[in-house]
This record gives sequence, C-alpha cells and structure tokens, in this order.
Amino acid sequence: MIWLVGCKGLLGREVSDVLERKQLQCIGTDIEVDITDSEVVKKFVARQNSIDWIINCVGYTAVDKAEDEPEAAEKLNVLGPRYLGMAAEEIGARIIHVSTDYVFGSTGDSIDRPLEERDPTAPECVYGRTKLAGEFAIKKATRRAFIIRTAWLYGTWGKNFVFSMLQLFKERSMVKVVRDQIGCPTWSRVMAEFLVEIIERNSDNYGVYHFCGGGQASWYEFSLEIARLAQELGIQKKRVLIEPCTSDEFASRAKRPKWSVLSTVATEAAFGIKTKPWQESLGEFMSMINEQH
Repeated sequence: MIWLVGCKGLLGREVSDVLERKQLQCIGTDIEVDITDSEVVKKFVARQNSIDWIINCVGYTAVDKAEDEPEAAEKLNVLGPRYLGMAAEEIGARIIHVSTDYVFGSTGDSIDRPLEERDPTAPECVYGRTKLAGEFAIKKATRRAFIIRTAWLYGTWGKNFVFSMLQLFKERSMVKVVRDQIGCPTWSRVMAEFLVEIIERNSDNYGVYHFCGGGQASWYEFSLEIARLAQELGIQKKRVLIEPCTSDEFASRAKRPKWSVLSTVATEAAFGIKTKPWQESLGEFMSMINEQH
C-alpha cells in the first residue's frame, strides 16, 4: 500500500493519476490528515492495514509569502516531514520526500556546472531554509528515505509559470521576464512518473537525488519557448513582445538563487533512467492542454 500525502496539489494530483494508471494500491490524503500533528499521523497510520511506501508531496511553496509566515512554512516543510519520517521508521515503510533547488541559495551562483547532491547548501530565504531543514528532519527520523530535489515545476493543476505566461500573453502586448535566474523547467507529470518508478523498482538506493527537466534555461528563455509553442499550436493568436530584465527590476520578498541548474547524473545512474530535455516535455504539455481546450 502507498500513502500519497498531498494528493490534491500540483504534483500530488499527477502522482495520483500515475498510480491509478499503473493500478498500484494507494490511499491519498490532503488537508484532512494534518501531518504537522504527530498524534494525527500516528493514528492515521495505525488505522491502515499495511503501508509500504509514503510519498510526501506536501509543502509550503509560496516563496515570498513564507518570508512573512515563517512558522507556517516550518510546520509544513519541517514538522510534517519529521513526523512522516518517524512513522515510516516505526512501521518499516520507505518514504519519498520532494525537496527543492532553493536549498542551494546563492552558493551555486559561482559554480559554472550543474549542481550535484554533494555541493554545499546555504539557502537564503525562509522557503529554502525550511525545505533544507525538512531534508535533515527526514534523514534523522529514518534511514529508508529518498529525498528528491526538483525545480521549476509546472503542470495541469495549480498556479505555475506556464499558465501565468499564457495569461499575460493574452492581456498584454509586452511582457518583461527575468533573464539572470537559470534553472531547469520540470513538468510535474514527468516528475510523478519518476517518483512512481522508484516504487516500481522496489529500490533501496536511499539518499538525496536531483530530478528535473534536462538542460537549462533562464525564465526569459523558458517564456520564449512557451510563446513559440503557443503560436505554433494556435493557443495564442497575437504576437507579444517579450523583453529580458534583471532580478533587481522585480522587487520580491524572498531572495532567489540565480544559478540552480541541477545535475541528474547520480539519479540516472542509481535508477537507470534518462531525463527528457525540458523543451520536449514542455511541447508535450502544451500539446496536451491545447487538445483539452
């Protein structure tokens, strides 16, 4: 039995769909099971017949808002993972926990290669600090943990960069997009398929891994590809001018890393997979949403 925590979020809904498609037995929960309450977690686990795997897709992901709500971010990003890890250890289950590129902060800005799992972490915003603390909490709670860092997630459900850009393209004739933050756009469906792949392989290669779209892009380059595909597919009728700008031109509460390109070499070796180029995944995603509408 798989316990999918956060089954109604952007990533959780994708994982739920993949599990259903593969006919894997799963129980999904969302806010009705408060993972920040250790007693609630214990009672929930006790009521289940057998949980072999826990997938944690819950997180406080409002990056700027977290600067004003550090306690709320800590509850979801640190306490929740800690209690899930403790539950996994107690019942002998394996746990997959989703983390983020923001754990690196600006330490990666001076590195001219994709960031590896062993590279030093030094997050500079509440979101990044609490996600890193969540990694430590899980590792302390259980030895049977897979911590998967990802980046720049977009998908069918929830607010994300692709939908934001498509909306701006409709509303404006010119859009400014940051060019000095470089990362790895990642389709939530591809991420979900990888998480389930870990379970299907019955893996015990525990540890911290990176998984994201292959290659790299700035937000500006990402937006250009969204615009190109939108025109090609007929999603967007009018042409929009997209101008590059710097992070300094956009005031934000949280400090974001300028270089957070993740290396997936260790992940590919450990699980025998190959990551797709981000452009390929984006093309598939936009073709899909075009067919749906």
